[in-house]
Parts: sequence; C-alpha cells; structure tokens
Amino acid sequence: MGLFDNNFKDTPFSPIISERPKYPETYTFEESCRILKKIAPNSQIAKAAEKLANTEKSIQNVEKALSPAERLADYILSYPLEEALRILKEGDHIKANRTVYSHHAIYIGNGQVIEYNDYRIKISLLEDFSDGDNILKVNDKTKYSRKKIVQRAYSRLGEEKYNIIWNNCENFAEWCRNGE
Repeated sequence: MGLFDNNFKDTPFSPIISERPKYPETYTFEESCRILKKIAPNSQIAKAAEKLANTEKSIQNVEKALSPAERLADYILSYPLEEALRILKEGDHIKANRTVYSHHAIYIGNGQVIEYNDYRIKISLLEDFSDGDNILKVNDKTKYSRKKIVQRAYSRLGEEKYNIIWNNCENFAEWCRNGE
C-alpha cells in the first residue's frame, strides 16, 4: 500500500489501486491508459491518453516498416495470397507491408477483409487488400472470440473517422480484437 492508498479505500477506485504493481514506475504507458479509462472513462485525459497510445503505435509501425531486419522477418513469416486464402481464419488480424508502413485489416472469411481504406471502413477482397504484397498474420493477444471480432469489425462498417495517427487501420484491427 502506498502513502495515499487509504484515501481510496472503499471507493470505486479500490479495485484499481489494489491491482497496481508495487512500484508505479513499472507501469507501461498502455497500462496507465487502461487505468485512466477505468477511473474516468469519458474524461478528456483518458481520451488524450488513448490518442497518445495510438500515436506511439503509429510511430512504431513506421519504425518497423523502415527496419530491414523487421521487413526480412515479416517476409519470411508472410504468405502469398493463395496460401493466405487457405490458412487464414475469421477474426485474424492481418497486415501487408507497404513501402513505409504496414496496412492492417480483419479477415472475415470467404477471401474478404474489413479494413480502413480510402478514409472509411469497408469490405474488400483479400486480393485487393494485399495489393500484390504477401500477407502476415499478426499474432496479437485477443480478449474476444473470432465470431465477436468479426461482429465488432462489421459494427464499424461505413465509419469515416480516419486519422493517420489516432484512428488508422492498425488501431481499427486492434480495437476489433481487444478494444473496449
């Protein structure tokens, strides 16, 4: 227990305080954002923290896309279109590497994906999504079933709130698999 923990005893913040690690400096930025969302889900600071987290992910995306080692590893682990059509499962988070970024989507089956493209969320053919590039499964953790992931992707069809930093294709795919 920290110095101020007794101030929050028997309040809505009690479960949040009790789950924190012994040393606050061990929080990752993502964990801090999660805690902010629990404490004050609709606050300006929680929204700003989420935008900062998405900014960090966008920068990492570009850094990985420009790294020769990352590109080689992705290429080795990626699949040509025909093979991807055989192995992908509904709800898979996939990406295709472009020159200076990677493009992300959710595979929904039957050779189709839901993606952010042309500034809106839409259904596309896997072939159009890949645009001739190999396809890589993103092996991220998920808290939803494959069916739920696809439902979540469908729920945002037609959305036109694209932002290259704060609401892009990778943010969309991650939201479908893990977002709140």
